[in-house]
Amino acid sequence: MKYLVTNRRTELRRIYQEWARHNIRQQALQTLLLGAVVALVLIGFDFMIFGSAARFYLPYRLTCSTAFAVLFLIVRGFQAAPLDPRMSLLGMGAGLLSLGLWNGTYFYFFLHAPQQHHHLVVAGIYLNIYVTQFFVFRFWQAHYLCAAAYITTISAMIWTNPQVNLEFNELKLFALWNLCVFIICWVQRRSFCASLFLRYESLRKQYPAKMARIICTESPNYTLEEAFKPVLRPCACICLDWRSFQSYVASQPPGQVAQQIQTVHDVVIAILAETIADESYFADWTADEIFITVYSEQDDVQAVLRNTWNFCQTLQRTIRPRLIEAIGSNVPIIDIGAAAGIALVGLVGPSTMKKTTIVGAVGGIAKRLESVAKNIREASHRSAAPILCINKDIYDYVQTKQDAFSHMLQPLRTDNKDLRGHSLYVYSETLTDAPLNPLPQAVDLH
Repeated sequence: MKYLVTNRRTELRRIYQEWARHNIRQQALQTLLLGAVVALVLIGFDFMIFGSAARFYLPYRLTCSTAFAVLFLIVRGFQAAPLDPRMSLLGMGAGLLSLGLWNGTYFYFFLHAPQQHHHLVVAGIYLNIYVTQFFVFRFWQAHYLCAAAYITTISAMIWTNPQVNLEFNELKLFALWNLCVFIICWVQRRSFCASLFLRYESLRKQYPAKMARIICTESPNYTLEEAFKPVLRPCACICLDWRSFQSYVASQPPGQVAQQIQTVHDVVIAILAETIADESYFADWTADEIFITVYSEQDDVQAVLRNTWNFCQTLQRTIRPRLIEAIGSNVPIIDIGAAAGIALVGLVGPSTMKKTTIVGAVGGIAKRLESVAKNIREASHRSAAPILCINKDIYDYVQTKQDAFSHMLQPLRTDNKDLRGHSLYVYSETLTDAPLNPLPQAVDLH
């Protein structure tokens, strides 16, 4: 329940709303089908319990069953996208109409059924109040409407039939029972939302935000593989790596190393979340290395480049002050390689061990650019500020869209055979932790 008092209520609300939109139609279909079947089954029970007097209930049972079946066919046959607002309105409207029809017949029985059946009708109304709210409690709007409809109906019956209020106190007890069930279901919905958010938090550590939300919604409309199937699309890969990590591991207790890895990676992920608001990225890590992929749902090349540059530039400028604040002076040195291009992005791998990744040359280029940044650090006297190496796609974006940074990009040469033929650039700016010597216009690495 602690997740309901978090400062991330906006994120929680979004997850819950997506779950509701995905599942309202399926819940309505289940309610309608079950209602149609139960109404028919109760006809048999009526004749078993009441004998020939069950003819009083027969037309109402048949009407309910027929209405439920017709509504079921209408909702099932309605063609629209899963998240189309009309689908949600139709599902909720049909579900509430069916529940209203069912409960309305029982209140009619309460007023007009044979007196000798009264105790069974009363028991049925108590059961209906609970079952109705149980069916809809996870959908807060439908739940509130159901509870309000009961109160309104009971109040109207007391107001228009004062003799009923005097003869039967059950109506007041119905209202009290309705309130008790409402509170129980309200608590259950909060518990459901908390578990939904907890599940999302766990999945978000393994999948992109979009995929984590899809898994949480338990959508019956499409599978996870369909939601993030591999597609050729513009993307960018960013590789971050520590310097001298092995010597650091050898000199520190494993527990301290693990804690520092967590802290550093948490800061990197926090910068990601701040600079790429639409969450169009996913990340993987191995020990000291983080590999990030930035993509666009709409295959917007400019959005990919903009998000990639915003993250890289912000990380280079702020990572060290943040880490110093978090862990003190013993801050690791991190260098960055970033490349943009076209690759296959999605859920890839063995059928039982798929993961979100990319397939394409752009990932290897980013990794090699990070290695070039390492070589630059070793070949020249540099400060501890991150070195950022990028390919031409990102360079062209900065030159045309981020003119304030264009003069800070310098051409780069390297003998790395896998980068031959590529135009590469290194980014440098005046940082709080300024470089001891400026980068040369061209760096030869032999």
